[in-house]
Amino acid sequence: MSKSLFPRVALIGRTNVGKSTLFNRLAKRTESMVADQSGVTRDYISEALSVHGKNFELIDTGGFAPTDNEDPLYNDIIAVSTQECQDADLILFVCDGKNGITLEDKTVAKQLHKLKKKVLLVLNKADNIQAFKNNEADFYALGFGEYFPVSAVHGTGVQDLLTAIAKNLPETTAKLPEAPACRIALLGKPNVGKSSLMNALLESKRSIVSDIAGTTREAISERLSFYGQDLLVTDTAGIRRKRKVTDDLETLMVKSSLSAVRTADIILLLVDGNEGRLSDQELKLMFYAFEEHKALIMIYNKSDLMTDEKLNLLNYETSEYDYFLKNIPKIHISCLTGKNVGVVLREIEKIRTRMVQPINSAELTVEIHEYFRNKPLFHKGIKLQVFSIQKRKEKGMSFDICVNEPKWFGQSQLQCLENFLRRKYDLLGCPIHFVITKR
Repeated sequence: MSKSLFPRVALIGRTNVGKSTLFNRLAKRTESMVADQSGVTRDYISEALSVHGKNFELIDTGGFAPTDNEDPLYNDIIAVSTQECQDADLILFVCDGKNGITLEDKTVAKQLHKLKKKVLLVLNKADNIQAFKNNEADFYALGFGEYFPVSAVHGTGVQDLLTAIAKNLPETTAKLPEAPACRIALLGKPNVGKSSLMNALLESKRSIVSDIAGTTREAISERLSFYGQDLLVTDTAGIRRKRKVTDDLETLMVKSSLSAVRTADIILLLVDGNEGRLSDQELKLMFYAFEEHKALIMIYNKSDLMTDEKLNLLNYETSEYDYFLKNIPKIHISCLTGKNVGVVLREIEKIRTRMVQPINSAELTVEIHEYFRNKPLFHKGIKLQVFSIQKRKEKGMSFDICVNEPKWFGQSQLQCLENFLRRKYDLLGCPIHFVITKR
């Protein structure tokens, strides 16, 4: 989504004051990750909202951590939060209303005064009225006048805050975006280049990029237009093998990534091509995407580092999975040099077109009858029959098939049906799903 479409309302403050919890309270669809530790949010999370007739984009930022913070990406997080302050039309300065003002709060307040922007002071965790009243003088000393006590957890005071937000926003003729034509999720292990590809597709630095594995912690979505189609692209946290996921934060990261997969239409599975093989984890992610009935594109990144020897090794190592990989488009790219990055969007458009192509069920049924008349299927001497096949209404290639003996239509029989459909239609990258019923 273009930054110029709506006024921007940014949640700003030090870490661990409840900005993400407040964002989740206000937002309708997007969910920011919340954990019992500071500095969880790194990149900003956003959602377009409408309140009292005013449309705006709500932004959750990583906040301003103490200068002795040990996060190796401290400077990047501060840079993102600072940029969002500068771009915001309205700032919600969130403080801890229960425990009072800290030195970090005062430092952030000084920076906000320098910007000369409209700031609403939001005092979160204001459930304990007495503790809140004891700190009241300190809140006024920050120099923002009126303040808004809220409880992001329980929703107390949120309606008054929303009224104040609407009152302080300019009018805009821009409408809230409709549902995207296609949802795309970038999936893969840590440090394979998902965030770099996200930035390359958007032609902007949307995600923080570093050599540190696990830089991206939660799903980050942004819209782009390609060939007149509105696409929603989501960068996800890297997924390691389950036995290597040892803390609660990484568990939340994995859940966020898998949730993005379930809501996507097309998965871009990124692999470090320079490794010369597919890991067990990547194979699991590949099969998981198809099991969830998601279209899939394999993207081998870091092709600038690949020699012919490594390419031959990769082809050899993956040859035992050719039965599956032959149905998936593969692109070799380099996010570093930009090689073939433009091909990715073109392949997405091809798959999107394949997934929505019209299929005449009556004609298809006739052809299926003819096919199995010439190549009949049997199980223990019983002839298996397909009476009808009909494409289901939902997105993708999902079919209802009516047969004589559903229990005998196993993997090999359904594979025959799938092979027929793939020969008849261009379904590269598209999963095929059957729902079997008995006549």
